[in-house]
Amino acid sequence: GLFEAAGNLAKIHLLMRKKIMENVSEAENLEEGYIRHNRELRKVRAYIRNVSPKGEFEYLFLEYFDQMEAWADAAVKSLKASGYKQLYQQSIDAGYMVHGEYNYHNILFDATSEKDNYGHRKLNVYTVNFDHFKKNVQVEDLYYFLRKAMEKQGFKEWISDGILNAYSAIIPLGKNELEYLKNRLMYPEKFFKVANSYYHSNKAWISIKNVEKMQMAVRQMKEKEHFVNHFFDARI
Repeated sequence: GLFEAAGNLAKIHLLMRKKIMENVSEAENLEEGYIRHNRELRKVRAYIRNVSPKGEFEYLFLEYFDQMEAWADAAVKSLKASGYKQLYQQSIDAGYMVHGEYNYHNILFDATSEKDNYGHRKLNVYTVNFDHFKKNVQVEDLYYFLRKAMEKQGFKEWISDGILNAYSAIIPLGKNELEYLKNRLMYPEKFFKVANSYYHSNKAWISIKNVEKMQMAVRQMKEKEHFVNHFFDARI
């Protein structure tokens, strides 16, 4: 179903290039967003350094902060050197829209009586919940879908290849789009989200779930680093 869902996303994107709605909000420029996130991460570090006594969450955060900061800074540097600004401006000017939350919760499958070349029943794919649509670089949806799939499947390259091939068979992916996907995956997004959630929560009681989320963010970032270095460098 992953490959069918990727092809379905490309078909949706073609429809969302037709300026079917006026006055659609624009997504934030990614470079500006990442710079702001990096500033917020350093603010969390400054706070945690002064926390006393420190718990397991605080020690985990400080243990991995330097590594995560290096990845975050590298993502910004790589983004600045890429064709992102042009890609973003072209997408906004053309009125291209994204679904905004293209994941397994919002994708429905229905098996048909037809069979493919391998004898598997073909699937009809339906997409629901367009509540988060906006103008943006359309591969934002592909990045989000790819990341979610990879987190569940363990960053297997053959699955990523299948997803990108299914999408690019309908909308070809150029150098700028592949660089965008790479830069998005380089950024320690989960680490930022967990840290940001901690900073804006009641810190008197830190749930064990927060510790587990932090451990998962670190583990997945290490898997992602290996995946990004091997997968995209051969394709860009």
